[in-house]
Amino acid sequence: MPSTRRSAADLASAMRCSSAARCSKRCCRCSPSSLQATWQSSEAAAVRRAGVLRAAASVIARRYAGRPGERSRQDDAGREYLKGRVETERSYSIAVSAFGKRTIYVSGIAAWEDETGKSLAGDFNGQTRVVFGKLRQILETLGATLDDIVSMSVFVTDMQYGQTFTKIRKEYFIRDYPASALIGIKELARPPMMIEIQATAVTD
Repeated sequence: MPSTRRSAADLASAMRCSSAARCSKRCCRCSPSSLQATWQSSEAAAVRRAGVLRAAASVIARRYAGRPGERSRQDDAGREYLKGRVETERSYSIAVSAFGKRTIYVSGIAAWEDETGKSLAGDFNGQTRVVFGKLRQILETLGATLDDIVSMSVFVTDMQYGQTFTKIRKEYFIRDYPASALIGIKELARPPMMIEIQATAVTD
């Protein structure tokens, strides 16, 4: 079977302006050398992009699948947690595989005052602990616990509290951590609110 591969010169010839034969000025765009140079430049750019993608894939592979000790762990409920040193330090898992009969979706929970009605405006630590307390109460009402949370989205109005949040979360998740996203936003529903957590739990 004859080869269907075409050289840069062939492609340049095919791409030549159909009106070139009638073009009295012979514009530079219609010249074979110009079209061939354009094709070669595009081909080189494609090679560079492919190289960047391969490098990125390599970095991701090393981070998520190649580090020593980065293994999935299965708990008593059959959940598997994929995490490494960095994720453990920041109290979250890269991914969680969960098996259960019930999935519980918890709306965004926030706290701008404590149980006594005292304002928590400006108190990130206090708001975070009250939020986790509310989450625990909601899940216990449905026959679940904080340990059944497999995923959470955390919204904060100031990313400077990111480290503080991960330290507080370690107080509530001792061994295994949910998959999580920490998202900085301009504001929440009420001006005093500094944090809001949305969660998904899986339980029998």
